[in-house]
Amino acid sequence: MIIKGKAYYNMPIYETISDLFEQSRKKHRNDYVLTYRKKPEAEPINFTYQAIADQIIFLQSVWSDLGLTNRRLALSGRNSYPWITIYLAAVESQNMVIPLDNLLTVGEQSQLIHRAKANIYCVDGLTLIKYAGNLSYLQDLTLIMIMNDYHMTENEIAQLTAIKSQLPDVIFIDFSTALIFGEELVNQGIEAKFNPVAPDDPSILIFTSGTTAMAKGVLLSQRAIVTDVAALHGMINFPERCRSLSILPLNHTFESTCGFLGVLSIGGHIHICDGLRYAQKNLQEYSIQMFIGVPAIFDSMYRRIINYATKQGKMKKINISLYLSKFLRFFKIDKRRKLFDEVLSQLGYLEIVICGAAPMKKEQIEFFHNMGIRIYEGYGLTETSPVVTGNNDFTFIPGTVGEPVPGVEIKIESEEPNVPGEILIKGPILMQGYYDNPEETAAVFTEDGWFRSGDLGIVDTKTNSLRIIGRKKSMIVLNSGKKVYPEEIEQLIKENGPDVITDTLIFAQNTENMHKILSAKFVLDIEKTKEGALKSGFLTDVSRYVTDLLDKLLKDINSKMPDFKRIKTYFYSYKNMISTSTLKVKRDAEESQLEKMKQKLNLRWYEISKKNIDLVEAEFLELL
Repeated sequence: MIIKGKAYYNMPIYETISDLFEQSRKKHRNDYVLTYRKKPEAEPINFTYQAIADQIIFLQSVWSDLGLTNRRLALSGRNSYPWITIYLAAVESQNMVIPLDNLLTVGEQSQLIHRAKANIYCVDGLTLIKYAGNLSYLQDLTLIMIMNDYHMTENEIAQLTAIKSQLPDVIFIDFSTALIFGEELVNQGIEAKFNPVAPDDPSILIFTSGTTAMAKGVLLSQRAIVTDVAALHGMINFPERCRSLSILPLNHTFESTCGFLGVLSIGGHIHICDGLRYAQKNLQEYSIQMFIGVPAIFDSMYRRIINYATKQGKMKKINISLYLSKFLRFFKIDKRRKLFDEVLSQLGYLEIVICGAAPMKKEQIEFFHNMGIRIYEGYGLTETSPVVTGNNDFTFIPGTVGEPVPGVEIKIESEEPNVPGEILIKGPILMQGYYDNPEETAAVFTEDGWFRSGDLGIVDTKTNSLRIIGRKKSMIVLNSGKKVYPEEIEQLIKENGPDVITDTLIFAQNTENMHKILSAKFVLDIEKTKEGALKSGFLTDVSRYVTDLLDKLLKDINSKMPDFKRIKTYFYSYKNMISTSTLKVKRDAEESQLEKMKQKLNLRWYEISKKNIDLVEAEFLELL
């Protein structure tokens, strides 16, 4: 059965990213588009749509004067005004733009720059100085443009000068100098020369998370990206001149499509977050209406609200207001934002949140929704630009990722109806293919053009809403032939577990007779664990408190599942798991690390059961 997305509102039509920006510039020429700070304690700096449009031309003029248009430009840095401006200038005048994850090591970044055959590298000054002693791949570059160098100390500037001297054949220019030089060229009547990028050219290259040698390079056309942006308009009625906060990394397609280009498309005003620790302050001071986030952010917000209300003795008031909110809405009376004015004022009067990357807790979605904050949980992949499905103004079903966006079709490849199967996707948002990898490209497309997502899901045919079960490659097949979807159990623990648990990984281990059993790794918050142990009278025996807590949790979780899905053993840690920049656990890397640890310590699965593996490893190292 094929499920087709439909539009509930009128949608704009765009050809390219530059077309999208230009349409908004014409309508909002003198309105602010961007606010940022050089440092968290500094005064905000604002830019209008026209000011950014002028600076785009200045940058293009500099590249043209250097003979460096229609080349390949790699871009790496924290979310910033230079990053956004360079990106908008490059998508029109460079053949390919390669946004890189700023959290990668310089060794990893340099490998990707080399793989992508980049000519231009735009990078934060503090990142560039980390290349000292590892400059081999940078020698092939023609131009390095330095961003955000105002953070640098005298010593760091000296290190930067040393790097420049070691790369004599590379042109260096900082972002602010480029703008001055570009403005001079424009004032002299010298026009930038370049061949504009065609809408269907594979002009955006994004490397997926993974080891740099194995990371897939996803090739996207600008038409695919702006079609996905336009589709959002068909599902959500965005506030006019929406004020947004940019928190997630801009190199990630989720933030780029929804939080950057999506906001530009509605003539919105982007505020660059000063950092996660300043997010609540930024929400308040800028009166933010919308942001794009992942479940970990909302979980933190939810806990902060509950903890504050508990300490202030206001939980009873909140619970009464939640009940009254639902009661009034039954009679089509919506007083949510008035009832929760005090709470919402702490969140900048937030109205809209688009959430992805992992499932949110249903209880938290409903909590925020009942306060008057619309949370649109969706699903997508880098290969799909990225949004495939989403809850919208007319379909809101917590626990699902909604229906396909307008113009997109999905179907479930399953042996039986109403049984989870691989999600197949078709539509104009699909990638062009994997960079320099025709074999892998062919493997993920069917003969009739459906993209194999690698994700398992099931569709509620009454609402056309999709529920994600897990990744096909993470599915565990037991000796009995029974199939287990670890993400499903992880979500159940997330919904029912105590707040000392920050993350969970479900995986299979082999017993001595090669019988597969399900195991769990829990990551615990050390401060909340100590606090819980103190309240429970276990302060001198924290490990006893933890095992009692986790034993009780697993007894409850296992009682809700058939025997073959039950967790047989577990261990815990206070160290975060290996994750992506959007806080998704890298399952393969984490499991591989656990297996290496077991082999190094020569341990069997039952020898680490119910133990703190941080201590197990530390005790082993002490014996060496």
